[in-house]
Amino acid sequence: MSADNARPLVQIASYNTNLQAERGLPQDLVDWLAPTLQVSSFLARERRAPDIVAVGFQELLPLHLGLSGLSNPVLESRNALILSQIEKHAPNNERYTLIAKVVNVGVALLVYGRDDGVGQRACDRIRDYHHIVGTLLFPPRSSSSADSTPSGPTTMFDTRYQRRKGAWR
Repeated sequence: MSADNARPLVQIASYNTNLQAERGLPQDLVDWLAPTLQVSSFLARERRAPDIVAVGFQELLPLHLGLSGLSNPVLESRNALILSQIEKHAPNNERYTLIAKVVNVGVALLVYGRDDGVGQRACDRIRDYHHIVGTLLFPPRSSSSADSTPSGPTTMFDTRYQRRKGAWR
């Protein structure tokens, strides 16, 4: 989101794959997505790429395949195709990042953010979150406690850190 555009532009789309999974023709998806990207820039009344693009899928694959956890390869192929089409139709060759991916059996949601705005800030916040959780909630074991179990992995975490730090009561 640039400084002159204070309001984020959000593109939302949904697609029913009709249980085709990997057999679905990628061209169907391209033909469906390209016009919505063009209409989005028309409705924005300016030549501007969306800051956030959310694409939902329903009937992604048959129920028995979704329950067995086989939706990830299908979703990865759709992700690559959608990302290529979003970037291809961006007016100023903007780049996008996958911010979130949620799959629930045969229903999926992919959320993309523009790299020079929302996408970068979201990635920064996610990185901050992982840093905070990694350092405050489960700090790495000290070298003295790691020496007691030399065969243990170096990435072990000790949740009894307050007891190790001394008289904290």
